[in-house]
Amino acid sequence: MSHSSDNSNTRSRLCDCGHLGTVKTSWTNDNPRRRFLICERIECGKFKWWDPPMCSRSKAIIPGLLHRLNRHEDEMAKVELKMKKYKRACLILSYVLLLQLVWILFG
Repeated sequence: MSHSSDNSNTRSRLCDCGHLGTVKTSWTNDNPRRRFLICERIECGKFKWWDPPMCSRSKAIIPGLLHRLNRHEDEMAKVELKMKKYKRACLILSYVLLLQLVWILFG
């Protein structure tokens, strides 16, 4: 797993070459959530870590925690979808019962 992402609060900094660099976040297993600076000038290609390295225990624990968090977020999304369906079904049932009540009382 080797990718990075921009944060909504990505901060721009100067690269060693004098051009702007962008702080991004690594999501690799070796460097989970570790920020790094990358130069926006393609010819430069500078890369340097923004955060200090993590201890080996953090490197071992964090990927598992992130995996568990992602799994729980997926489960929550499924539960929220079910809740939305149940709410819709309850609303439809309420309308049907209301119409039947009106028909019984005034029909």
